[in-house]
Amino acid sequence: MNGSQFFSWFQTSGDQTYPVATYPAGATTGTYIGVPFLTDSNAAVVNAYLTSLPAGSIRAVKVENPGISNGTANLIFNNANYNVSYVFGDREGATAQADALALSKQVRLVNPGGSFNSSNWSQSFRAFVGNFGFSYQADNKQRPSYYNFNGQHSFSDYNFQQSTAALLNMSNEETYPGSASMRNKAAGDAPLGGGTLPNIRGNLFVLPLWRVGQATQAIQASGLDSTVQHVPYTANFNNWGNPALDTDRNPSNGYLFVPGAPMPSATINGHFYPALIGAQTVNQNLSRQDTANLALHYRLRNADSYHLLDSGIIDNPATPENEAVSRQDMEQDFATGWLGEKEVDDIFAQGDHRTLIGEEAIPVSYGAGGSYGDGSTIWVDGVKSNVERSASAFSGAYSLSLEKLDVLISNMDDAQHTIQLPESVGGYALATKDFTLAGGSHILVQYTLEKIKGKQTWTNALEHVPFTAIANSRNGFGIPEPGTLSLLAVAGVLGLNRRSRKAQ
Repeated sequence: MNGSQFFSWFQTSGDQTYPVATYPAGATTGTYIGVPFLTDSNAAVVNAYLTSLPAGSIRAVKVENPGISNGTANLIFNNANYNVSYVFGDREGATAQADALALSKQVRLVNPGGSFNSSNWSQSFRAFVGNFGFSYQADNKQRPSYYNFNGQHSFSDYNFQQSTAALLNMSNEETYPGSASMRNKAAGDAPLGGGTLPNIRGNLFVLPLWRVGQATQAIQASGLDSTVQHVPYTANFNNWGNPALDTDRNPSNGYLFVPGAPMPSATINGHFYPALIGAQTVNQNLSRQDTANLALHYRLRNADSYHLLDSGIIDNPATPENEAVSRQDMEQDFATGWLGEKEVDDIFAQGDHRTLIGEEAIPVSYGAGGSYGDGSTIWVDGVKSNVERSASAFSGAYSLSLEKLDVLISNMDDAQHTIQLPESVGGYALATKDFTLAGGSHILVQYTLEKIKGKQTWTNALEHVPFTAIANSRNGFGIPEPGTLSLLAVAGVLGLNRRSRKAQ
């Protein structure tokens, strides 16, 4: 990937371009690559589309259950006219790992049952192949202990061992806010290691970041940076199958999260969900500005791109703001977050750029060798904490040749916090490392490497709030798959049982 090309579940043909026009001068443009669904019945149509693309185009396909025949695989993956670069599997169910392995062999081999020697390699042998929810995480530290995906397998349990066993060389972890595979205060969960979760939106924001950080850490620790692509699945919100974020706690009539509304207690599938008052749910969804910051954090945690599902935020008729977020709005927000800060672009354009996530202790030197830690530990208000308890996180990147360091800091708690950055990064001290953020705020800190008293030091060149032109309301209704629901239909949402495309 070239750093400005993205994927969307619903962008299936043609390239959709999103100019980042209202942000810093020189910001580049993001392109959503067309990724058609491939089946036995439409193989000829998909082949015609892939053939029609200009030379040098990135070609990608999606394969859902029940999979494809070897004949279809050979037509698409061993075609003399092109090669496919990305294959996004969505093989679900109890046999997902075996099915993902079968797909990987179909992509890479002319005879999927044969050997892996070069005489059997397909035209697309070197494609990046992944499957929804299969991650390069060493283990899953964000999943609540009671989560078993309604009695079936948990996608989030398919980690490094299962991914490599299935010959997958793309990490496609599930990172959409609202997923039942991540702990939340609304579920009565406690953070890993004990303590209390401060609010709902904290885990909606920081646990996806931690999951991305874990995958990055595992990829780098295994020396796979150049051979594995890191493309998490995400969205602005998706609460399908998650009673914790269903305001009436009644899964039988669908899922709807209403910020500002109280939530009754309930026991569902053997787990007790506590009651919350309206004051605990108000302003607790993510805003469009938050999702742009989420995208920038993903990039600063060494994701190569992202794959969006549908937008899960619709209008809240009780408030005057227009909170509805269309799929196109969400795609624009993620592209803007990824590309809308020119200095970050400049850093990533350097061959010596490195990322930092978070460390186990401060003071600490990050050294010069890539990303350290998994982003789970952070110092807040002078106390070592974790991202869940503090609802805070930071991510960054630097280039010594450019002499620039950028760090994005987010505080998604309702209270003000002072976040402490490391003593040094890349072997050089930070002149300023403490930053106080109001609850629910983000800042991007931009450092320059300068000589102070004879020593090279990261000096604080600029702090600003990123993406202020994007709407910041956190009271949009959250649902799994809004489709074409309008404001007038909101009252009927509770009577619907809409299942997202992730339904089993």
